[in-house]
Amino acid sequence: MKAPVVALIAALLLAAGYRKVTEPGAPADRYHVDHSAGMYLLGPDGSYIRELGYSTRVAEIAERIEMLLDETPMAPAQ
Repeated sequence: MKAPVVALIAALLLAAGYRKVTEPGAPADRYHVDHSAGMYLLGPDGSYIRELGYSTRVAEIAERIEMLLDETPMAPAQ
């Protein structure tokens, strides 16, 4: 699957927003992307775990990720 399709599917599933913004008169290849500012934690299989808002402190993000890792059983070595 191509990256734009993956981004669209992910945005729809997570209710995240994004849009390409080109300034008037600018060349088509000169743009920026306006997007949701939160962070989404996904499992190894791509399943949704939780959303962390833009204003979430770094220490809290690290704490939540550590808790999730502690709760997750390790996959057997292959």
